Amino acid sequence: MVLPMRIPATLALTLLLACSDPPEKMQPPVPVPDACPDSADTDHDGICDPDDPDDDGDFVLDEADNCPLLLHNDQGDADSDGLGNVCDPCPLGEDLTDRDNDGINDCIDPCPTSAGDASDSDGDGVGDACDNCPRAANAGQDPRACAEGWDLLESTIDQMHAAIEAGDVTCEEVVEAHLDHIQRHDLAVPTGPPLNAFVVLNTNARARARELDALPAGERGPLHCVTVVVKDNYKTRDMQVSNGAIGWAGNQSREDAWPVARLREQGAVLLGVATMDEFAANIFAVSSRSGRSGNAYDTRRNAGGSSGGSAVAVSANFAMIGLGTDNCSSIGLPASYHGLASLRPSIGYVSIDGLFPGNPWDTAAAPLARNVQDMAVALEFMWTPQDASEARPDLGAIRNPDALRGARIGVVRELARDEDPRFRYPFRGMDAHNQKVFSRAIHDLQVQGATIVENVGLTELNMNRAYVGVRDEVQGWLDGIDGELTNYDDFCRSELWSGFNFNSPQSCVDQAARERDQARKLAQLQVAEVRYKNNRQEIEALMDTLQLDALLFPVEALGPAQFSRSQCNCRVSSVSTTPTVFFQTGWSTDNPRLPIGMQLLGRWGDEAKLISYVYAYERATGHRAPPVLQESDAPVAAVDIEAFNARRLALGQAAFDAELRDSNHPLDLTPDEFRELVLNQE
Repeated sequence: MVLPMRIPATLALTLLLACSDPPEKMQPPVPVPDACPDSADTDHDGICDPDDPDDDGDFVLDEADNCPLLLHNDQGDADSDGLGNVCDPCPLGEDLTDRDNDGINDCIDPCPTSAGDASDSDGDGVGDACDNCPRAANAGQDPRACAEGWDLLESTIDQMHAAIEAGDVTCEEVVEAHLDHIQRHDLAVPTGPPLNAFVVLNTNARARARELDALPAGERGPLHCVTVVVKDNYKTRDMQVSNGAIGWAGNQSREDAWPVARLREQGAVLLGVATMDEFAANIFAVSSRSGRSGNAYDTRRNAGGSSGGSAVAVSANFAMIGLGTDNCSSIGLPASYHGLASLRPSIGYVSIDGLFPGNPWDTAAAPLARNVQDMAVALEFMWTPQDASEARPDLGAIRNPDALRGARIGVVRELARDEDPRFRYPFRGMDAHNQKVFSRAIHDLQVQGATIVENVGLTELNMNRAYVGVRDEVQGWLDGIDGELTNYDDFCRSELWSGFNFNSPQSCVDQAARERDQARKLAQLQVAEVRYKNNRQEIEALMDTLQLDALLFPVEALGPAQFSRSQCNCRVSSVSTTPTVFFQTGWSTDNPRLPIGMQLLGRWGDEAKLISYVYAYERATGHRAPPVLQESDAPVAAVDIEAFNARRLALGQAAFDAELRDSNHPLDLTPDEFRELVLNQE
């Protein structure tokens, strides 16, 4: 077998525009070690606290600072008690309320609505009197947490395999249950816009399940019957790939992308292709191929992107694993918005061979799952060796509930000092409740044995992403595909793409011509390589100086998914090639409530360590709970996959004709407008 290169020599086009970039700057030197070994230096600036008038380094003098030891630049104080939100354990005044009159204020009462019971046997923050599963950490209060036997909803890989081995269910029944669930909920619109997570379903899925059922138990792979959806920029040999563009609808690859082939080899069932932002160029899950995808918890909210469809499908229990890609925010935001576990691996950890071309210095491929263990198992088999002798990492063996004991985790409160103010402070912009969610997460890490190092600043990073690559890479990708528009310039001239991608057919063609300049390409790559290498060294030197194992900050500074706003914190790993793991840390107060996530960043190659940390955190806190889905009003028959796929194509065409052909922005296609398009099909 010929192994693909970890960082391909070929170039690619980087299209993700989720966060704006600051101007270029020179790289400053690495920070000096702590100059206060015998006294505190809260902001790590080399000035000991007794001599420092601004101990936390937030440019607010201690005498006027309502959180003098914690960087809190906006000085918010929701309950006006003199403590800033970021250092107030009860920022909404819960320390003044006791709803159940048991003498324990609501802020610290594990069961604030049931008097006389302060016990919490499983330590999930829900008192035993209120806990529907008091012996298993289940802060999300999913009623299935204590259930026995196999259930489609929230099932883990281990639970499914145990049920198959016990003879309780067959792979064919597992696949049919997923198809039925999709049919009932994916385009349901009785009370709001649809989920719309799929481009196509796999016409071979049922046959694949029967094939797997026929295997003797000893020949079943570690991913036996695991249902997988792939983002619409992965090549597969049995499903279409369009990169979100209506002009490429019907394109069929002759081979699988590297990650797809590896999962298939281990027994996975490729269930379908998930929606994405067109050309992976935004964060709203809107494309001319598919229309709009809605957030699984509130379909009027942003599903995140560009891997939005994969996240929606996994969170809604349409599949067990989703494959996504990430340049900046494309996996992190959808995972955070849907209460999922995912990891943006070190660049080169997973081959991007067979994916729509992207900047080789910041393109990453990774799985999304409802729990850390399932995510780790999938990632293990997507891993790409440098050579045939390299042993595969055992990511499935990270089930250590004490992994956080002794870990040193730095909380990043400030990024590059010449950064856009919206993105300079990772915790800036959220309300008091969301501050409390993040503060509670930090506390829970400490409870699990981690040492927290506050006020870490990555102030010397160069946050400018490198948009490098050329369109001839796209042409090379198209050369392995059968379809009507397999010449890139012909695709440009077809105008079968959303108006927010190109100003005109000629601008698309001209851009391609400019980007075929090989000298320009090599120069861009060299500059990017130096910049990203410097950033990685900057991060790792700071972690060495402060003896840190990981860095912690929110995925989304605003907390949960919004409709149009985002302050994503994606560029630290994007501009440094380092790995970042995403995990759920709590819930918003919205109705319905929405997941909120954080991320842990580590040194290059630290995937196993990061996964072990979030496994321990997830096991102790158990925040995940499934969304409540709309259900079709009409009787639902068994899925006719060809009819299903034809309807999705017609829906994408309708969205393109109604809005996206001449659109200036993805949000021109509103949730209500897209709902009407679905209703018009019925």
